Amino acid sequence: MRLIEITRGAPEACRGLLHNARFEGLGTEAFGGDAVAELFRAHPLSWEGPAERVMHSRFAAVFGRTSQGAAAIFADLYNGKIARLWLLGNESARHSAVAKTPVPADFDRDQRSHVFTFDTDVHPALTADHADRVNQFGQTLVDGAVAFPGANVRHSRVRPIVLRAFSNGERAAVLLAVQSVRDLDTSGPVLSYAGVLLGADERLVSDGAGLEPEAISA
Repeated sequence: MRLIEITRGAPEACRGLLHNARFEGLGTEAFGGDAVAELFRAHPLSWEGPAERVMHSRFAAVFGRTSQGAAAIFADLYNGKIARLWLLGNESARHSAVAKTPVPADFDRDQRSHVFTFDTDVHPALTADHADRVNQFGQTLVDGAVAFPGANVRHSRVRPIVLRAFSNGERAAVLLAVQSVRDLDTSGPVLSYAGVLLGADERLVSDGAGLEPEAISA
């Protein structure tokens, strides 16, 4: 599977997309393999340097850099082909064109104790050691120890939710949905995605909704 080549708009690589594939990123969504391929042909990404991969029979993730900075791709797989695709990083912020209207909401819900939790049984492809690290890292987000997600704006009541988590040897990849509230005169809720690569250390990439610059690992 050639995830990076797909984001470059390479025709042969795009044949790895299922007919009903779904894509989220670049400030938009696309449904159907042809629509996803056309999107990347119109907006090809320029990747730079080596990339780190975490592969599983049902999932895949790639962490690297494009001309716009840190980036990550997550994919759901079905019989070796891509069923769903997420693109995270500054590319999404650069292309973002979807209007977001703040509305009253309470994202605290079961995180009122300010303790991060996730159900490991839902993620059987994640090893126990990596699950412990996910718990530790998730708690740093809830505690505000990592400046996420505000781009020049502080966010509070951060609630990370694990969508995908899987291991491959010494590495693991985690896809998070992150709910928070912007600390502005008129606060509004924010929903963003983030990818975490667990290896020798932790590497965090946001979808551009946005991370503080210093929180993005090179």
